[in-house]
Amino acid sequence: MKKSILVIGATGKQGNAVVKQLLHEGWQVRAYTRNKQNDKLTTIKHKNLEIFEGDLGNLDSLKQAMEDQFGVYSV
Repeated sequence: MKKSILVIGATGKQGNAVVKQLLHEGWQVRAYTRNKQNDKLTTIKHKNLEIFEGDLGNLDSLKQAMEDQFGVYSV
């Protein structure tokens, strides 16, 4: 199983750049976003990208997103 990194803020300018760089380096990426249909993520076609919809105000959602992650980028 590949190690996976959670990117919080994946649709922002910096977060989206982090997602793309991690994918380029071969990481499995879980991109945390409020809107799963955001074009900044849906246009990235990569087998190692998982788009996770959640709300940072919901602790259970955040815990679920962090499950089985090697690390977290919060940008």
